Amino acid sequence: MGRMAGNDIVILDSSASRYHARIEYNDQTDSITIHDLDSTNGTYVNRDRITTPRKVLPTDIIRIGQHLLEASYWEENNPTLKAAPHKTAQLTRELILESLDQHAVLLAEVASRLNTMLDLDTALREVSDLMKASMAADRCEVILAEEFGQIAQLGFATTIAQQALETRSAVVVQDATANPSMSKSAYLLRIHAAMCVPIISNNEILGLIYVFKNRARARPFEHRDLQLAIAISHQAALTIQRMKLLEKATHEEFVSKLLQRFLSPQEAQYVLKEYFENGELPQMSEYNLTILTADICESTCMAERLGARRFSRVLSRYYKEMTDVIFEHHGMLNKYIGDGLMAIFGLPHQPPDAEERAVKAAITMLEHLRNMNATTDEPINIGIGINTGPAMAGYLGSLEYVEFAVMGYPVNIAWGLEAHARPNRIFIGHPTYQALAGKFPVKALDPVPIKKQIEAIQAYEIILPA
Repeated sequence: MGRMAGNDIVILDSSASRYHARIEYNDQTDSITIHDLDSTNGTYVNRDRITTPRKVLPTDIIRIGQHLLEASYWEENNPTLKAAPHKTAQLTRELILESLDQHAVLLAEVASRLNTMLDLDTALREVSDLMKASMAADRCEVILAEEFGQIAQLGFATTIAQQALETRSAVVVQDATANPSMSKSAYLLRIHAAMCVPIISNNEILGLIYVFKNRARARPFEHRDLQLAIAISHQAALTIQRMKLLEKATHEEFVSKLLQRFLSPQEAQYVLKEYFENGELPQMSEYNLTILTADICESTCMAERLGARRFSRVLSRYYKEMTDVIFEHHGMLNKYIGDGLMAIFGLPHQPPDAEERAVKAAITMLEHLRNMNATTDEPINIGIGINTGPAMAGYLGSLEYVEFAVMGYPVNIAWGLEAHARPNRIFIGHPTYQALAGKFPVKALDPVPIKKQIEAIQAYEIILPA
């Protein structure tokens, strides 16, 4: 054994000498002996560096550089040397620590490779390929918990997997074809040797490592194979946990950015907390809401006069100013509609006095508008309508495209009032007027006709400070 191509066993490792060690088999004593060939970095058997020839016993581990070699004594027709046909091993802390200790060098390399991966499928494929190569298996796969119902479709024997999951133990079957009653599916799949090891973390089963051999003369799984599978299952658990935390963080960031499009930061945090506790955004329900609508007067003419680029800059500044005001008064920005916007006050997680906050927000919006107009050659005039009443509100769609929808009579009335509140006036409906109870100076208006309403409605105007 050594680094040179002429060796029977070539070890591609910079720590290996060109001719590093020699293994001899004695057919009279049926034994093997290892000799170190004065190598620079030494030959180790079970962690001991050898200086003289040493007989190698079953399950001894030979280490040359970063490479581990296992001595395996097995003879197909000698029943005394065959492994037990079927056994389970409880995944105790002691067994896991023993497995990690026996494969420390290999696991360090596995961990360094897996920890750089950001894709769970790629990482699990890496685990599968490593185990398949290490055990000379025909098939190996890491099956996640959400795929347990598809084990048969994936081409694996379900009986062996179920036993591993139910007992939370590693299960080794050495020759399923010899005992079809033990696992009919394994017999039909011509599985000779199989091993299943649950991937467990914090008492939760995250997945299952399933490895098997189809070849009749294949070496059966030995205790060291079991140790390796258990050690790698521990590393796989850490990888799955890390990937799930990364996925959760990415998902939370996505949802957070989505909600902050129309919620103040404080409200976004509230809704996020509810979402991650219950797994869904608030559904459509009936609430008593106060709706604020605002629209720019003669915006079409302004857009034609300014051109698309300049008009978009004016509109962008307008939206930012108005949105900041709505958030300051703990309102929820429901949507932008062309050059109009709609805000909601009175949702369960918002402060009380929705009507008062809506009117204060409207007055502040007009103050900001005056300041904007004082610094631009293109003044903007708007109308604001406010109305209160029962309405359906909640999130519609999926997280790929979600929208907070508000539907009902108060919404239609608020938009209708806004269309008459020109220029830079605030019109409120009768329910809002009643809730304010004299907190703002108002004057009654003549009945206001509302589109799609048969009769005109009673409305009031907020008298603005001079």
